[in-house]
Amino acid sequence: PEFGELDCLVNFDGHHQFTVDEHTLKTLEEMARIDSAPQYPEQDFRAILADIKDHLPLRLALLLHDVGKAIPGAHSVSGTEAAKLVCERLGLDEKTIETVDFLIYHHLELFRVSELRDISEEGVIESLARLVGTEERLKMLYLLTYLDIVSVGPGTWTRWKGAQLSELYQRTRI
Repeated sequence: PEFGELDCLVNFDGHHQFTVDEHTLKTLEEMARIDSAPQYPEQDFRAILADIKDHLPLRLALLLHDVGKAIPGAHSVSGTEAAKLVCERLGLDEKTIETVDFLIYHHLELFRVSELRDISEEGVIESLARLVGTEERLKMLYLLTYLDIVSVGPGTWTRWKGAQLSELYQRTRI
């Protein structure tokens, strides 16, 4: 039922070139491409995906990251609540639910920090590292951010965005 209101829902933000439901499917399709295409253009993401132990939380977060767009308020907040209900109905363990919850709630964080903050400013990287908590979560959040951006529409992912996010990811990992 969480997807009912997303059917053909248009984002009027000037960035999204697909409806919310189509964008969601494109994120999952792109993850499948990363996983299966040996010559995937962004090899760093292929290596990171291969290094993630459990893909289920990332796949669920991709599927559910925008379910909150049909609910008034910040979609990362309302989407987290809706996703939690879906995960509970599926009978998932608490750790998986917490990871999905974290990924959806913070799915815009790396993009915001890379675009709006000076990552050389004292405390920015440390604050992000504390928020993320583990390298595994950082990897999933990085991939989710990439997949979300690249699936907005053709030409949305740029080398500049990639360089900004990569630097943020690398500095947060250390």
